[in-house]
Amino acid sequence: VSTPYGRVVALDAETGRQFWAYQVPGSDQPATRGVSYWPGDGKSGSQIVFGTRGGLLIALNAASGAPVRTFGKNGVVDLHSDAVMQGFPDAALGVTSAPAIYKNLIITGSRTQETPQQGASGRVRAFDVRTGREVWHFNGVPQPGEKFHDTWEGDSWVKRSGVNVWVGLTLDAQRGIAYLPFGAPTFDQSGNDRK
Repeated sequence: VSTPYGRVVALDAETGRQFWAYQVPGSDQPATRGVSYWPGDGKSGSQIVFGTRGGLLIALNAASGAPVRTFGKNGVVDLHSDAVMQGFPDAALGVTSAPAIYKNLIITGSRTQETPQQGASGRVRAFDVRTGREVWHFNGVPQPGEKFHDTWEGDSWVKRSGVNVWVGLTLDAQRGIAYLPFGAPTFDQSGNDRK
């Protein structure tokens, strides 16, 4: 379970006894809407995967709670890539919900700012559970050359924030389809600069 006190804790489901606890780096906190479980694949062991309010993606060994050293940098992937931050390195970006797991992919959305209009992108990304490498992304605001980019008039799409999946996404594992419930563009209470 994730806690509001900066820890992820493994408990015995029958007794409540604590098996292990992991303290998130710094003053960050894990997403309080939960963590995800990957059962492993015969080569790699089972993992607990979660995002943090400060924009990290963390993978832990499910049995011990130790960071998975082969995942990102010692178990941690910083989600603040240049492509996502769009030239706003201090813009709000974090994770508020448990990621979805599909085969060897961790699929996660993010929390972005409510205002102003420009800031971090709300793109949804999939990462390899073994390495932390980004495998694919889907832009909520279509970029030039992408389908429906022309529905964003003028420069209203440029560095637009919001259009993000901050709640949990739904996965149809049998069909291999992720359903992404996108939120509104920033500023979400006014569309005066866009349709």
